[in-house]
Amino acid sequence: MSVSIPAGRINKLFGTDGGVMLSLYADFPADFDTDIPLLVTIDALEVPLWCERFERRGASGAVAAFADFDTERRAQELLGLEFRIRFDEEDDDEFYMEDLIGFAVTGFEMRHGGTENGGNGGNDDGNNANNDTCNDDGSRGGSRGGSNDNANANSAGSDAGNSMPPAGQFAGRVADYYDSEANPLFELEIGGRRVLVPAAEEFIAHIDFEGRTMKMILPEGLIDL
Repeated sequence: MSVSIPAGRINKLFGTDGGVMLSLYADFPADFDTDIPLLVTIDALEVPLWCERFERRGASGAVAAFADFDTERRAQELLGLEFRIRFDEEDDDEFYMEDLIGFAVTGFEMRHGGTENGGNGGNDDGNNANNDTCNDDGSRGGSRGGSNDNANANSAGSDAGNSMPPAGQFAGRVADYYDSEANPLFELEIGGRRVLVPAAEEFIAHIDFEGRTMKMILPEGLIDL
């Protein structure tokens, strides 16, 4: 995206051939190129001034002459006008895929139906186990025993989940990036093995550049290839 910023003002005539004296603001570029026009507003229209002559006079002054304003009478029309310079503003969100090498990566695989693998299966089995325990025993003591057993099972499952991601989920790091116009790839290191996955923005759910982490959502079975 390009933006124009105030860069100076046209103060007075210099000579009789259309030259003018300029006051330069602090934002005026030190490496100004005369291939870039100065922009002024005349009768509510933005008018580009192309420099045929530009000479620095100190840190905040310059002498200039502009095409199409090459007479004293024409140059008189510019006196007092503030001019601007257009810059191309960098996009802060722009990044390169190779910038992600070394990032920690987490994510999950999507089933064809659009749900996370391994998301609710354990809960359904646990609910069914609770129902079976209550129906078979029918007594208060039996109910408590089933609850304790389930609590222990849930605790064991939770401890196991702390050591490795649930089925369908993965965690690792971006080990490398292979650039290709046809099929760019990330090499992910997951559980001690290397996996190649497409380096496509549609599979990237979130990137935290400060924390150097990335979350991905991949098609089912991709990390098992």
